[in-house]
Amino acid sequence: MENKTDLFSVAEGCINAGLPFALYAFPNEEEFHFDASLPDADGSCVAHLDRQTWNGFAINFFGNDEPYTAGVTDMIDFAEARDIAEKVDERLYHPTVTPAFRSTPVLNYKASLHRVIAALKKRDGKVVMSQMTAVASDRPLAAVIADYFSRFPATFRFLCYTPETGAWMGASPELLIDYDTATGHLSTMALAGTRNVTAVGPWDKKNIDEHEMVVDFIGNTLASLGMDAEAEDLGEMKYGNIVHLHTPITAEGKVPVGQILGELSPTPALCGLPRNEAVHDIVMNEFHERLCYGGYLAVKTGTHLRAYVNLRSAFLAPGVFADGRRGYIYNVYSGGGITALSKVDDEWDEAMSKCRPLLCAITGNDRPSRSEIVTEFSVQS
Repeated sequence: MENKTDLFSVAEGCINAGLPFALYAFPNEEEFHFDASLPDADGSCVAHLDRQTWNGFAINFFGNDEPYTAGVTDMIDFAEARDIAEKVDERLYHPTVTPAFRSTPVLNYKASLHRVIAALKKRDGKVVMSQMTAVASDRPLAAVIADYFSRFPATFRFLCYTPETGAWMGASPELLIDYDTATGHLSTMALAGTRNVTAVGPWDKKNIDEHEMVVDFIGNTLASLGMDAEAEDLGEMKYGNIVHLHTPITAEGKVPVGQILGELSPTPALCGLPRNEAVHDIVMNEFHERLCYGGYLAVKTGTHLRAYVNLRSAFLAPGVFADGRRGYIYNVYSGGGITALSKVDDEWDEAMSKCRPLLCAITGNDRPSRSEIVTEFSVQS
């Protein structure tokens, strides 16, 4: 396999060329995998997750409401992808979605949380509210991902592009499912509840309750599919400057993988409970499009599929600054689970803590500033 410098450079070239591809590495593994392919005859990049003969990388939208899940295979080898990226004069396949230039206003975010907390005090449950920070940078994308991926080797690291989804990068700590369709063995996790890594003492009731909602949802959902699920002991998972409550969960049963993914995603750790009410609150109170944030990314090889939740991530697109410098605009997403016990200022601080490592990598600055609008930058046509 090619070295990381070449992989990251070619991946950046694929984004600029508009060539569908995926670059990814599994948690605690040094090796990065690279897939690239052309769209189907009708111009679509489809991931056939329930087809035994299909192998590749998939990425879906948060709402799980698209006609198909987008994806790429290994149709084009690395050398050919590099040649394409180096030789094309204009983008091959243009994205159908574009990034936003205005960040979520702080005051609007906090006002939304006040409304959601008031609603939850009446009905109980949980709603995961997110913010989006828009930032443009002339730092080479290859340098950004090298920096960001090196910070989180225990995560699923990815950079991908399809015309349907645009380009996404991230380092996700959350496994959605690890499933073998031949044996019916499934592994997953509940990852909810957050505090600063420096915090000491018992976890508070808000975070404990939030985590238990997720554990119950996963267990009940798998049971409804006819799978025998079992939760292991509660623990913690560190991610940079924060730590999450973490419960591993296993299950047994042969169910179509598309059905499992459809029932589990979006998870209550990225959406909330009850799901319908949570989705309604998200739609009514968020000031940005989530697109693929909160959806899933999956890799299928034979009978084995591993899927991860799309978080600690950014939607990005190449472009140019007013002074002629080339760069990228990023929409960096983060959020947190809101319950009746949430405190608005604490939730905003948590959201900022979650996205800070990615903002540092994008800007090359350990103390990045947050602006509410990107100016003097235009997206590449």
